[in-house]
Amino acid sequence: MLGTYAKTHPNEPRFDAGSDYPVFAIHDWMFGINICNDANFPEASLNVSRMSSELRN
Repeated sequence: MLGTYAKTHPNEPRFDAGSDYPVFAIHDWMFGINICNDANFPEASLNVSRMSSELRN
């Protein structure tokens, strides 16, 4: 396991929101994760891209 990511905008009230946008590295490839509702908020992708990752679909 490389690390963990907690959704910053969870839809489920029983979960606490995360506040970090971690970037993970495998060899020369850096990536961040936006899942579920987080993908609806542009700042999630913006924060990940600011940390030297590439945006890909």
